[in-house]
Amino acid sequence: MSRESQKGRSFKKGLDVNTSRKKREELSLRIRKNKRQEGLQKRRHVSTTKHEGDDPQEEEELLDLQRIFPEIISGIRSPDPDLWLEATSKLRQLLCQEGDDLPIQTVVDSGVVPCLVNFLTSDDPELVFQAAWVLTNIASGSSHHTQVVLEANAVPIFISLLDSKNDEIQEQAAWALGNIAGDRYEFRDYIIQCSGLPAICQALLTTTKNSLASTMTWALSNFCRGKPSPSWEAIRSILPTFSRLLHSSDSAILTDACWALSYITEGTDEQIQAVVNSGVVKRLIELLIHPSSSVQAAALRTIGNIVTGDDNQTQVVLNSGVLQRLGMLLTRPKKSVRKECCWVISNITAGNKNQIAAVRECHLIKPLIHLISTDSFEVRREALWAVANALMGGSPQDIKQIVQDGCISAFCQLLTDTTDSSILELVLDSLSVILKFGEDTSQESGFNEYSNFIEEIEGADKIEKLLYHDNNDISNKATHLIQTYFNFSEEENVDNNVSGNFQFSASTGPIQTFKF
Repeated sequence: MSRESQKGRSFKKGLDVNTSRKKREELSLRIRKNKRQEGLQKRRHVSTTKHEGDDPQEEEELLDLQRIFPEIISGIRSPDPDLWLEATSKLRQLLCQEGDDLPIQTVVDSGVVPCLVNFLTSDDPELVFQAAWVLTNIASGSSHHTQVVLEANAVPIFISLLDSKNDEIQEQAAWALGNIAGDRYEFRDYIIQCSGLPAICQALLTTTKNSLASTMTWALSNFCRGKPSPSWEAIRSILPTFSRLLHSSDSAILTDACWALSYITEGTDEQIQAVVNSGVVKRLIELLIHPSSSVQAAALRTIGNIVTGDDNQTQVVLNSGVLQRLGMLLTRPKKSVRKECCWVISNITAGNKNQIAAVRECHLIKPLIHLISTDSFEVRREALWAVANALMGGSPQDIKQIVQDGCISAFCQLLTDTTDSSILELVLDSLSVILKFGEDTSQESGFNEYSNFIEEIEGADKIEKLLYHDNNDISNKATHLIQTYFNFSEEENVDNNVSGNFQFSASTGPIQTFKF
């Protein structure tokens, strides 16, 4: 069965699984892509190293760099090699300061980029390092700045520098390639065509330096992102590298490796399956309780993407014990973690009945309902999707337990707590499933226990207020519920034509949980 038909995510608008899933998937991907800010795609090297601060006069000289800028440019362009290192070092100092007002465009306009690229082939490792640092920070600017570096034929040289015996030169080369790849997909694909990926992976295999491994992992993650997607053959070849990186003890490496896998699993079921086959699922689930919240968030995103795949892929995640970890994350103080956790569960409850039953049996429904009632709107929305999917795809036992856990009160509360049309529609659809189930099982008692309960907690009054909602779908759904399940009569309709509202008998007061 196709991914679209397997993962409904919601069953809005007449329970149209395929249409609603596509809309929900597009929305979720857009939200989550936006979380990864542009600043994480490109980095400027501003860290203090042994190359800064050796000269007692350096701090004072830093203030004069702009004044002596013409001399710096002249030194770089001079035919005298003795001037190159000092001039390049001063330019590096100028471009590695904090702030957004760096004179990158002025440097580009000076025409020194080809000279700097030429310095990368020097026999002087210090000059190579300083020139690579300057070019890295130029490439951290706008797309135009990055393109100037690329057109100066810097990419093949940076790739060759990944094999340098000097750790600092290796790291700077990886940093520059990461900045270029993170700018535009055309630049990313050009580096891939130049065999940049295997060169980075090979350097990762041999390094024992954490900062170098961290920079290279971040650079690799930039090759996995962007639309259109990179060559799948190229990305599939580096999956073993990410599998190994997930066992690092460095939080930065773990974070970027997980983000890279999250970009890959945003793709097709084939890509998701390749990630599953690489054996990383169990480790990703272990990382859900990592001390670093950044690692947790990245691992959680990847797990969430995997369970948007087919039922078999979702089952691998369930078999690896993810539900117990998700239960722990639902109570974490960080709102973004709770929200993402609810999103992951909603993708699981969009699966088959056995998977929905697994969520119920792991006692996750009641915490989700609690979040629907008490948390911020962003969290409540995701928790609602999780519970609604379970209702709409679950067995009679699932529906009965979800109601027993208090979903009706939480749903009715949302009817007045939000004006968001998509949420109101989802609540009405969920109540429709519950009320129909109550009607189907009313033969034993002779009445619909659920409709009675909704009236008792004044939920019918809240549905009534939506009869004249500006959104036709909402008003139609509300009308259907009132007419079908709440003893609507023609006399009440006459009264409504006069007063503008349907009338119900007085409520006996709100009840928080349904009792059978």
